[in-house]
Amino acid sequence: MIYEPCDGNTTAFEINESSVLFFYQLEPDADLISELKKITENEIELELRTVPQKRKLKKLN
Repeated sequence: MIYEPCDGNTTAFEINESSVLFFYQLEPDADLISELKKITENEIELELRTVPQKRKLKKLN
């Protein structure tokens, strides 16, 4: 499986029964996976939470 980030870096990762393990980096601004949008035999789509979103959420709490 190949991850195609928008910044041009390629991330290595492993998907097992309980988690997604990243061995490099997420998108530069992202710090975690916030939602699994789609998963099929050939495709996985994840929503990444960005650092600015995290800061905004902390300010609201």
